[in-house]
Order: sequence, then structure tokens, then C-alpha cells
Amino acid sequence: MPLVQTMNRAVEAMRGLLDALLDVARLDSGIVSPDMAPFALAEMMERLKTDYGPRAAAKGLKLRVRPLKAQVRSDAALLERLLRHLLDNAVRYTASGGVLLGCRRRGMMLCIEVADTGVGIPTDKLDEIFEEFVQLGNVERDRSRGLGLGLAVVKRLSHLLGLPVRVRSRPGRGTCFTVEVPLHASWNPNAMERAMPSLDRSGALALIIDDEELILQSLRLVLEQWGWDVLAAASGEEALRQLDGAERLPDVIIADYRLRYGRTGVDAIRDIHAFAGDLIPAILLTGDTSPDRIREARRSGFTVLHKPVTLSELSSHLEEARARAAAE
Repeated sequence: MPLVQTMNRAVEAMRGLLDALLDVARLDSGIVSPDMAPFALAEMMERLKTDYGPRAAAKGLKLRVRPLKAQVRSDAALLERLLRHLLDNAVRYTASGGVLLGCRRRGMMLCIEVADTGVGIPTDKLDEIFEEFVQLGNVERDRSRGLGLGLAVVKRLSHLLGLPVRVRSRPGRGTCFTVEVPLHASWNPNAMERAMPSLDRSGALALIIDDEELILQSLRLVLEQWGWDVLAAASGEEALRQLDGAERLPDVIIADYRLRYGRTGVDAIRDIHAFAGDLIPAILLTGDTSPDRIREARRSGFTVLHKPVTLSELSSHLEEARARAAAE
């Protein structure tokens, strides 16, 4: 049985290598021309979730998908191929944590993001990753992990489709690729608003603090879909650094209860209150089941929500926090 499994893996790896080489050859030859048309993005996102959810789960990873009910204009097949290469990379090079596939609107563009909690990419290597046969996380040259062509294909597809692809990364914390796709001109953004909880959030700024990159980015995407401006930080210290250069204070703070190095969300919120000289409304998120931990969180006086938090629950408490801030 082990021999059969090894042979199957070898066949799959070889098929993947050939597909990648053919992709590069076709794109370089100029025979592929995009067929631009409007289409609903949610269906594609659901397909990707169906295909990559089991692959992520097989590695002990969690795939989170945050779709948006929007129509974009591009070549659906080529855009999906581009996203599949990004997801392949994210799942392949993430050992623990998870992968996020999400969307957020920016003017008349839709930003599709693929984020992971992998090892990250050094800043001086970000330009190299789109070149052929570059695999920063495969120094042993294990060909079962590909030839390093996935991002080279992404680069070619982005040029062909005229879609900017941006990357940001923090070594040791993860990487996020962003693809900007034009929204279809006839799409009504109010359709998205009707699908989400209603909030009066004009000009509102939320500060999110969570040391789990996937959760941090998921929350950021959700709040940005609701129209909030967002500052996202992995620690209280990072949040203070961001606020030190910010033009305004947040209207609400959302912090995970348990942070790294023995710190808590309560510590982070109190430090920010001291910095701001203002008691900014705050929400604590906790996955703790220990009665002592729960009592400790509640004694802080901040709103405490227990994970997993529903969108309606979160929106309700955000609305309450903003109402309290407006009344003070």
C-alpha cells in the first residue's frame, strides 16, 4: 500500500509539473486571448471553497472563504486559474493555521485576497517570487512540491488580464496576495449592503487586535465590507505604533482576549486607553472555556463575545459601541 500511495503522489506531482509548464508555454506563445465579460464572483468562490477546503483540511489547515455578492468584469476562466495558483501556493507552503480567500470593495474595484499563515517572505525576496523556478520554501528541491512555476503563471495571467497583483508579507506570520478586478459597471453596491447587517458607520474607524493572522484578516475583510475603515494589529504594541502615526483615534476596539507572550486583550485595550486619554468602546473576543478566564474577561468591564461569533452578533455590538461613543 505505501508503494501505491508513493506512485500515486509521483503521478500527481508529474501531472502538476506538466500542467504548469504547458501554462507557461501557452501564455508566452500569445495564443491565449482573454474573453472579457461580466460574471458573478460568488459562484467561483464557492467552487474554490469546494475544491480547496478538503486539501487544506488534509494538512490540518482551515480554509476560510469570505465572498461578496458582486459582479466583476474579466475572463472568468483565466481569473479562476490565477486564483487557483495562489491557493495552491498558500496551501502548499502553510504548515499550520489556515488560508483566507476573501473580497473587499475599493471604489469601483474589487480586491480579491489570498492570505495564509505560512512562513512569510523576506522583503528583499518579494520581487523574486514571480520568476520561474523560484521556491523560497523548498531549498531541498523536493519536486513533489512543484517546480516553482505557479507564481510565474500568476504574473503572466495578471499581465494578460490587466489585473494588478500585489503582495505583502511578514516573515514568520504569513503572506497576502491581492488581485484587483474591476466591478461590472451595472453592479449595484447596495445589493451587498442588503446582504449584510445594517450599520450607521459613515467615517467609522475600527482597531482590530488578534495574534492569529487568519482571524485578523477575516475580521478586517468583514468590517471593510460593512464600510468601516480598519487598523489591524497582531499585538497591543503594534496597535500603539499604528495609532501613534494615525490621524484619528478608533471609534471601537476589537481585541482577542488571549494574545502572545502572556498578554491579554484587556492589557492592550487599557494601554490604548492610556495612550488616547479616552475610554474608547471595546469588544473582547474569547475562545476560552475556562470559567476563571471567562470571569477574568468579564471583570474587565468590556463587552465579551464568545467565539465563534456570528456576523449579526458582531454587528449588533458594534452598533451599540458606536451609539455609546456618540452619546458621550
